[in-house]
Amino acid sequence: MFKCINLNKDNIIKFKELNKNSKNFNLLNEDFFILYNNCSFIQRLFLKKRVKLLYKREECIGYIWTNTTIKNICHINALNIIKTDNLKEISTYLIKSIGENLIIEYDCEHNGYNYNILEAIGFKKGRGVLELYLDLEKFNDYIKISEHINFENPIINKHEKIRCYIQNEVFKSNNRVPLTKEDIYFDESQDYYVKDVSFFIKKNDEYIGYGQVILENNIPFIVNFGILPNFREEGYGKVLLNHILNKLKIKGFKKVMIRVSSENEIALNLYKSLGFLLYKEKHVFIINTSNKK
Repeated sequence: MFKCINLNKDNIIKFKELNKNSKNFNLLNEDFFILYNNCSFIQRLFLKKRVKLLYKREECIGYIWTNTTIKNICHINALNIIKTDNLKEISTYLIKSIGENLIIEYDCEHNGYNYNILEAIGFKKGRGVLELYLDLEKFNDYIKISEHINFENPIINKHEKIRCYIQNEVFKSNNRVPLTKEDIYFDESQDYYVKDVSFFIKKNDEYIGYGQVILENNIPFIVNFGILPNFREEGYGKVLLNHILNKLKIKGFKKVMIRVSSENEIALNLYKSLGFLLYKEKHVFIINTSNKK
């Protein structure tokens, strides 16, 4: 009933149509022909071998384009399925077409239905990033600030060392390369940097946290936000975030965005407590083919 066929001269016209509409399934799908059209003849031959078209009888109902496998990890560049009946059977053919004993990863942005399809095929939802937004015109939160708390804008050529320390402590992990002062200087020199709505929070003149605002397409994003570990769970994160939001509102911004790991429940609860709502979400979906028998 189902079969997978390599991309070839006979089906490339149909594939062009599927590729053109692939972002309807997932906005993160890569455009095959942006790469293909800039390849040599030999490169195109190898590239086409990475594409499998899925057929239901004689009808092409989808495709999968994978990257070169590295250390048993295979990344899907694009996936599109336009017929969603018999998803379990579809899964069998798609996964077999890629190979066995692999960890297959696929980045996907949620659109209301694609997550359900991926999970029905057999993918498991892994790490993710949520993008939240707040309507500043509706924001009117007031938090009484203790007299021992104050805020300070970062000053170029003065605060790079303390900012570097705070960010390295806040975001410390085994997989993260620590920042240097040169990284901070580079950040400060970028067009997106907005210094007058970025703040340190201080307790009794001790720096205990930092929050920064950058512009993406003229929309403010709060980044590098966090409180030093020894001062967490005391409400300072909410105080700092509230201060930044009020300053953005005074400057005339209508909305603000923030990104957060889907696994960071503490941060999510903080942002939601101040009125942030989910705008979009992206996750890595994973299949381990060594478990598929």
